[in-house]
Amino acid sequence: MDAVSIEIPLLIKSHRCLHYSYFIFGIRAVLVVAYLTNYLEPYYLWDFLNVHDKSPEIKFSRASATLPLGTNFKVVFRAYFDFWPRTTSFVLLDNISVTEGICKTCSPDEFRCSDKRDECIPLDKVCDLKSDCLKGEDEALCEKNISKSLCRQDQALSFQNLSRRSEPASYYETFTLDLSHNRLTAWHILSLIQILHLQHNLIVSINYTIDLGLSDAQLHYLDLSYNKIERIVNDDLAVLNNLMYLKLQHNFISYVHPRAFLKLTELIYLDLSNNELSDLERSHFIHLLNLRYLYLQNNKLRVIEGMFDGLMNIQYLQVDSYTLCCAQPKAVSKIQCLAPVNEISSCNDLIDTPLLSIAIWYMALLAVFGNLFGTCHKLLLLNKNSSTSKPFDILSINLGFADFLMGVYLYIIAGANLKFSDRYGFEDFSWRNSPLCTFAGVLATLSSEASALFVLFITIDRMLAIRFPFAMLNKKIKIAKTVSMLVWTVSFLLSLLPLFGIEYFDGYYSGSGVCISLPLSVLRKPGWEYSMVLFVGANFVIFIIVLLGQIFILTDVARFEKKSCQQSFSQKRTEIKLAKSLMAVAVTDVLCWITIGTIGFLTFMGIDVTNKVYAWVIVVVLPINSALNPLIYLLSVILNRGDEEVCSSKTDKQVQCSKYSHCRSSPCKSYLLAGCDFEP
Repeated sequence: MDAVSIEIPLLIKSHRCLHYSYFIFGIRAVLVVAYLTNYLEPYYLWDFLNVHDKSPEIKFSRASATLPLGTNFKVVFRAYFDFWPRTTSFVLLDNISVTEGICKTCSPDEFRCSDKRDECIPLDKVCDLKSDCLKGEDEALCEKNISKSLCRQDQALSFQNLSRRSEPASYYETFTLDLSHNRLTAWHILSLIQILHLQHNLIVSINYTIDLGLSDAQLHYLDLSYNKIERIVNDDLAVLNNLMYLKLQHNFISYVHPRAFLKLTELIYLDLSNNELSDLERSHFIHLLNLRYLYLQNNKLRVIEGMFDGLMNIQYLQVDSYTLCCAQPKAVSKIQCLAPVNEISSCNDLIDTPLLSIAIWYMALLAVFGNLFGTCHKLLLLNKNSSTSKPFDILSINLGFADFLMGVYLYIIAGANLKFSDRYGFEDFSWRNSPLCTFAGVLATLSSEASALFVLFITIDRMLAIRFPFAMLNKKIKIAKTVSMLVWTVSFLLSLLPLFGIEYFDGYYSGSGVCISLPLSVLRKPGWEYSMVLFVGANFVIFIIVLLGQIFILTDVARFEKKSCQQSFSQKRTEIKLAKSLMAVAVTDVLCWITIGTIGFLTFMGIDVTNKVYAWVIVVVLPINSALNPLIYLLSVILNRGDEEVCSSKTDKQVQCSKYSHCRSSPCKSYLLAGCDFEP
C-alpha cells in the first residue's frame, strides 16, 4: 500500500528535511520511505530515504530524512505486509512535515539513538541501567556487569564521541560551506561539498582548485554572485558536471565561451542577470537539456533567431525585452517568459493591432496629400495677391507644412511595419537603432512642436485682428515672418537636442519601435523627464492658452455676427471669417493635446494605461490633427464662402437701393432693383 504526497516543488536555495511519526505493527510489516521524480504509473521505487521494520513497543517513533536537491518530486510511504500466515498488520503515520535545510543531528549534549530515527536523549541517561531509547541503544553497548555509579560519567563521555562517529553517512554527503561576504580572490572545492556560497567576494575569474581524490565533484549549488568576474572561458566549469544551480548575477561578465556550459548537463538553474553580456547564441545553451530556470535580465543582449533552441525543458525565462521571448524554443509548448511589456509591438508586427496597422496608411495619406495640396494652394493665392496677404496666410502655410511632416513620419512607420511583417521581433533592435528610425523620431517631434506653436500664434493673431482689424497690417506681416522663423528654430532645437551626444538622452529615439518618446507609460525610458516637460507640460499649457483664446474669439464672433453684413464692418467681417475657419482646427488640436496631457499626468502619478490606449494615442490621436486639419479648414472655408455670398448679395442690394432712392423720374426706374423698400 502506498501513501503518496502532492508534488513538492523545486527549492532553489538548499535541501529540505522530511519529518514524520510512525508506528508499525505486524510480524513482517515494513515501512519504506522514498521519493518519485517520474509520476507515470506504474512507478517503481528507486530513490529510498528510510526503511523501518516492526516497532518494538506500542509507541510512535519520530524519524526524519533529507530530501533531494534540484528536482520536483513526490514523497511515497509504502507499507509491505506478509499475509501468510494470516496476521493483523498495519502501519500508522502522523505529524508529517517538511522544513528547510538538511535534517539536524542531535546537539552536543545529546545522544542519538539510531541513524534512522529522529530520536535524541540527554547524555546523562546513557548507561544508566535503564533503556531510554526506543530499541534500547543507550544501554546496548554498556558492559553488563558495570554498576550504574561507575558508568555515569566516563561511559557517557565515550558515548558522546561514539554518537558523533556513528552519524549517518548521508549527513557527511550534504555539506554546505558559506564563505560569502569576505575578500576571497581564489577558492578550493572539496569533493564532498554540495552547496557552496561565495557571493560578495572579490573573485575576478572562475579560478579554483579542486580535490578529486575521492570521487567526482559533488557540487550541486554554486553561488558566485556579486563578485568581479569578467569572463567565463572554455574549461572554467568543465569538472563541475553535477552542478544543478549556478548563480552569476551582478558581476561584470561580458564574454561567455560558446562551450563554457558544455559539461553542465544536470544544470537546472542559471542566473546571468545584471552583467554586461551582449551576445549569447544557440551554442551556449544547446547542451543544457535539463535547464528550467534562466535569468538574463539587465544585460545588453541582442535577440538571435533560435538562440534558445537547445533548452528543451525550459519553464521560466526572464529577459530585458519581449523580443528575446520571440526566440523561445518552438519545441516547448509551455514557458513563462517574463519581460517588460511593449506598448505597441509584438513578435510579428511593429503595430500589433490589425485595425491600427491599416488606419496608419489612411492617416498618412490624408496628412501628406491633404497638407501638400492645401499648402501649395495657399502659396499660389499668396503669390497672386501678395499685396493683400495677411499674417494669417503666412502662419497657416507654415502650419500646413508642419502637419505635412507628420504625414511623412506616418509613412515611414507604416512602411517599416509592412517590411518587417511576421518577424518584427528579430528586427526590432536593428530597426530602432537605424538612422531612418532616428530621422522619423526627429520628424515627429519637429512636426508636433511646430504645429502646436503655430496654432498658438495663429490664435493670438486672430484675437488681435478681430479687435484691431486696421492696425499696422504691413508691420504685422513682417512680425508673422519673424515668428515663423523663430518657431522653426525652436522646434528644430527641441527635436535635435537628444542627438547632441548627451548621456542622458542615450537611446531616446530608439526606446520604441515607433521612434518617438511619448511619456505615456509608467516605464521610465531614457530622457523621460524631457519628454514629460515637452509633450505633456509645455504642450498642455500651450493648448490651454489656445482654448482660452478660442473662447475669446467665439465671444467676439457672436457679438459682431449681426452687424457683420454692414459696410462699416467689412474688414472685421473678413477677420471673423478667418477666425471661424481656424476655430474647428484649433478645437481639435486642443482636444488631442489635452488627452495626451491627461494620460501623461496619470502615468507621472504612477497610474498606467493599457497597451491598447497607448497604441491608439500613437497611431491615431497624435497625428489626427495633421490628417484632418486640411479637411476641416477646407470645409470651414466653403461654409464661410456661402455665408459671405449671401451677406454680400444683401449688402449690394442695400447699397443699390440707397443709391437710387432719390430717383423719381422715369429713366431712373430702369436702375431700380426689385425688393427696395421705397416707392419710386
